[in-house]
Amino acid sequence: MNSQLPDRPDLPDRNPPKVPASKISGGNRSGSKPSWSIVGLWLGGNALGFAIATTILIRMAVSPSPTTEMMPGIEALYASEIVVGSCVGALQSWILRRKIHRLKIWQWILASILGGYFGLFLIALALFALALVPLDGSKLVTFLLVISTSGAILGVGIGFGQAIVLAQHVQGVGKWWLASVLGRFLGWLSAFLVGQLFIPFDSNTGDLIITPLICGGIGGLVYGGVTALALPSLIPRQRSNVDRAV
Repeated sequence: MNSQLPDRPDLPDRNPPKVPASKISGGNRSGSKPSWSIVGLWLGGNALGFAIATTILIRMAVSPSPTTEMMPGIEALYASEIVVGSCVGALQSWILRRKIHRLKIWQWILASILGGYFGLFLIALALFALALVPLDGSKLVTFLLVISTSGAILGVGIGFGQAIVLAQHVQGVGKWWLASVLGRFLGWLSAFLVGQLFIPFDSNTGDLIITPLICGGIGGLVYGGVTALALPSLIPRQRSNVDRAV
């Protein structure tokens, strides 16, 4: 008599197929480098988002308000983080969802906007303190210091807001926060230097599109390159058995 039992469809498979850990956890838990497709999308998305946002804000800044008597630029400052958070945040979250599948786009955009306004508040405090310190040197050097410092401080606020959202899904948010600060610092600095040294901006010429697009795109590309280095550290957390059953 044959000791082997015949195959029966009502019996469970003795050798069920193994499910990769990446499918269970919702992403790559090995911490390996992200694929070049994600890196390319991340660089292009940040360059495009910052280019669009910069162009919108520059046009708002040089145009007097038709409804109020406020000086030009004030309303652009008020709307800056809404514009940047919406344009850049939407593209960032769409790309990040390829790596962090449970990330919600609206949460990322909201965190970017609120974090940006928190950063603006910190910048205002820093500028107030800087005004009390006598600075010797050219206006260009002083303005360069203000721009680069403001970019880093803004990165602190935005990175903090984004880290809160990321902490729900992944590990390694500390590296992301540091990359956000450094990326904003270098992004703002590069955009300013390009605008000052290579394609100086002059609102009197009516160039309100090409120059902001180039400067914003370069700044976004630099920011994207720095923060891309932190993408491998965003390792999805292990999902519980309850989450897997849902």
